[in-house]
Amino acid sequence: MLQLGAGELGVAQGYLETAAFLDNRPFYFGMTNLWLGKLFDSRGNHQKAQEYYSEVLTGASAAYHQKEARFLIDNPFGN
Repeated sequence: MLQLGAGELGVAQGYLETAAFLDNRPFYFGMTNLWLGKLFDSRGNHQKAQEYYSEVLTGASAAYHQKEARFLIDNPFGN
């Protein structure tokens, strides 16, 4: 997400929430929730980020998305 990397968190959040609403395919569901978790971690809201990381783990996400989500639950993104 270019907007997330550029610090445009509001724009990134809007795009990611729209993607999460419109696309429920397992790969994209996991990826979108992973990035939403990273967005909230970058804002300092690790509790909300953990909710998104947990969504990655409960779905049929890609193995590497699940691995990263498990890591980020204990090691907040950006720290």
